[in-house]
Amino acid sequence: MNSFLIALIEGLSEALATELQPFGIRVLIVEPGIFRTKFLSAFVTPQAGMTEDYLGTPVETMVHAFRTSNGTQQGDPVKAAARILDVVRGTGMGVGKDKLLRLPLGPDCYDLFQEKCDALQMNLVEMKEIACSTNFE
Repeated sequence: MNSFLIALIEGLSEALATELQPFGIRVLIVEPGIFRTKFLSAFVTPQAGMTEDYLGTPVETMVHAFRTSNGTQQGDPVKAAARILDVVRGTGMGVGKDKLLRLPLGPDCYDLFQEKCDALQMNLVEMKEIACSTNFE
């Protein structure tokens, strides 16, 4: 899924969560990392192969990861399902998590999530002067 589509879905989910909250309906965005499922075994590359345009790009990196990591993923899908149920039900590890919108699953996902937050924070700090310079004087 490309980053535009992910951002769109996340934005819609955030808006939906805000709109449904007064009715006691919760939205939970589950953000899974890499889990040992059959997902990668279903991956098919074009018979003609990858064009040279994609060499050295994130697409080539992902294709290589898909080809080489099937069956060795660190994430346990049974544990992931249990954590989702905990958070939805507010039991076990999900106690007190009922106000949270996002559920990152897997250390790999957590690390990527943290990198994204750090980059957003850096961007915000760098743009503060510009952001705060737009009011009438």
